[in-house]
This record gives sequence, structure tokens and C-alpha cells, in this order.
Amino acid sequence: MKNVYVFCEGEPDSLDINVLKQIVPINVTIVPSGGKRSLKASKDGYFNSKNQRDYPHYIIFRDRDFDAEPSDNTQLLTPFKDKKIFLTYRACIENYLLEPPLIHQYRNRNADKIGISADMNDIEDWIKISAEKIKDYQAVRWALASLKPGERWSELSSTWTEGSGDLPESLDLDKCKTKATQLISDFIGTSQKINQDNFEKSLEKYLNKFDENNFWEQKLYFIWFHGKDLRKMMQKIRPDSISLNRFCEWAAENIIIDNYSDFIELKQKLRQI
Repeated sequence: MKNVYVFCEGEPDSLDINVLKQIVPINVTIVPSGGKRSLKASKDGYFNSKNQRDYPHYIIFRDRDFDAEPSDNTQLLTPFKDKKIFLTYRACIENYLLEPPLIHQYRNRNADKIGISADMNDIEDWIKISAEKIKDYQAVRWALASLKPGERWSELSSTWTEGSGDLPESLDLDKCKTKATQLISDFIGTSQKINQDNFEKSLEKYLNKFDENNFWEQKLYFIWFHGKDLRKMMQKIRPDSISLNRFCEWAAENIIIDNYSDFIELKQKLRQI
């Protein structure tokens, strides 16, 4: 049986790794590689350390983040031609964990500790209200990400905070635009594509998309909005509810992998390498 390697974001005990452990066949080695920008260097260093030049049996698996829009089909994304890099269909691993049935199950297990009965409608409302509160911020992040000139260019940051899951002090649209404008101003000169006019056009596109009725009826915020940001807002709204950090740790080991087409596809690809 040949050895297969998956290079993945995160540390050995991260959510990404714990979910991957339920996907990969027994002949697959998971190599935690830190952030997404260190994946290639991690792969090269790992193989070079073994003094072998050719390792065809590997893939790189990472969060989609804001690097590509989700496809019409619930499948892995492959935005980089001729590269063995596969992105999640949803924005990040947390997007798969913050599912009402999983939260419902976890709250039932802990209802005696937190004094909150588990009601599915209440959980769905909790998530939706949280998504509504970060809607404008997500539109601004998508608009900023859309200005990246190409995959080889340094990336215009999609946020002015420490990163996903660290929400800004204000989620007001005008204040978010002011912060975004400063990022653009700092980046101007790198590419003609990066300018205020293009940002405004792109922002309008995403604001309109996130205002569509079917976006909310179909609960597309589970796919488009970044799960780390959503988790942060959910906890902010209900600080006395369950710890969503502990919940996500539990959910990563209890998620039903076969509920997600992209995870099934990843499992199949690993068996075919």
C-alpha cells in the first residue's frame, strides 16, 4: 500500500486536523502545516527532509476563506491550475461545525450544566441573528479579497483585525468602509486593480447578494460567511450559553462526514491517488 500525505492548515490538535482524521484512509499521513501561506514550504521541507525528490502521492487541503467564491455545486474547489491544492466548499472548518443539529445535540448533553433547554428553532434563530449582525462586515471582507490582482501577488488583507474570528470594534457599514479604504490606500501602487472605485463596485455586488431573500431563505450564510467570525458573534450575543470553543472541539470529533459532498469527494480522491 503506497503512502499518501495530506498537508493541512493548523496545529496537531486543531479542528482541521481532528475533522481530517475522520476522512483520511489508514494509509494517509496528515501533516499539520500551520497557516495557509506556509503549506507549500511545509510540503517542500517535509519531503526534502526525507532525501527524496519526487513525492507524487500528496495533496494540500485548506480552508477556502475569501480566496474563491463557492461553486454552484457542493464540491471541493481547485482554483490553482495544475496544483494539488483543494479548498473546502464552505469558508472554513467552523462552517461545518456550527450546524443546528450538532449544537442541539451538544446542548442536550449539557443542559443540566448550563440550564438551557435545547430547542432547534432557537438555535437556528441564534445563528441567523448572528449572521445578520456581521453581514456588512462580510461584504466588506469579500470586496477587499476581490481586489487581489492574481495568485502570485501579495494579498490585500480582507480585514483590519487580527484575522477571522477577531471582530472589529464596530460592525457599522460606514466604519467598516473607512477601515477598508485605509487598507486600499496603503496598498495602492501595487496594481491598477486596487483602487477605491473597484472596491465600491465590488462591495455593492456583495451587499446586494447578501440582501437577497433567497440568500437568507436558503441559509447561504453557512457557506459564504466566515465561520470564525460567525462563531465570535454567536458567543458575543449569548456569552452565558455554551462555550463555542469547547463545542467546536467536540463537534470536530462528532461531525457526520458523509453529510458533506466535498468531504466525500476528498475521501475518494485520497483513495485514488
